[in-house]
Amino acid sequence: MIDAFWTRWRVRRLYKADQALAGKWLDDYAGWLYRRAWYCTGQNELQAHRILSQILSAAAGRLVDYLSLSVPMSEWLLGFYLTTEEVQKTDFSWLQDSAVQAIVRTITTQSIPDDAKAREKLLQACQCALALLGRDDQEILISRYLRMETPAQMAAAYGMDSSQMQELLYRARHAFRRTLESLTGAVSNEINRAAQDSMEVLEANLENLFQSLGTAPRIDADQMNTIRATVLEILSKNRPGSMYWQSARKKL
Repeated sequence: MIDAFWTRWRVRRLYKADQALAGKWLDDYAGWLYRRAWYCTGQNELQAHRILSQILSAAAGRLVDYLSLSVPMSEWLLGFYLTTEEVQKTDFSWLQDSAVQAIVRTITTQSIPDDAKAREKLLQACQCALALLGRDDQEILISRYLRMETPAQMAAAYGMDSSQMQELLYRARHAFRRTLESLTGAVSNEINRAAQDSMEVLEANLENLFQSLGTAPRIDADQMNTIRATVLEILSKNRPGSMYWQSARKKL
């Protein structure tokens, strides 16, 4: 999994301004954070790019703090994301529609009806819910329902047995379902879910929905190059042994 790659040893190398690892760090998390910011700012590209730059710059300057923690990298990065002013003001009420709520409430028990008007807004809600998932949950669902990889193929790719992958898929599906319910205002009775839920129905509905999703928002290439240069500059400035690092130590 993506978070599992970022062991303390690799983060320590990243902290020392390893350029190859810096590139992978950005590849692993920049797109994920940008998509969250894009939806949380009402699809405002300018604000989303600014938030992304703010998060990654702050994180690059504080990697030494991460070395003393025992949390996944994505969780640590979310801490920076959640403190931004625009994210705290997020309003998803535009996704709350009675026809969509009715579909979401039965997504584990009934096939999605062919209602073109409700489906359009439902797909918008699904795209948003996918963007708001944790990094690993998002990657699992994209592999399964967008790339249409089988659980066996996914297990082999991640170097785990089938039972582990099935458990991760189960958790990712329900993380998506809960996020979708929250976004659309569709309240569910969790106590009675186990008896009512059909994994086959949910699986079919997710395949149906994900294959209809539009293209996810992408970071502008020029903006990404600017962010990449800024992050590398911050890492170089803060790496152990640099002039800035030595100056900071003298002030302590």
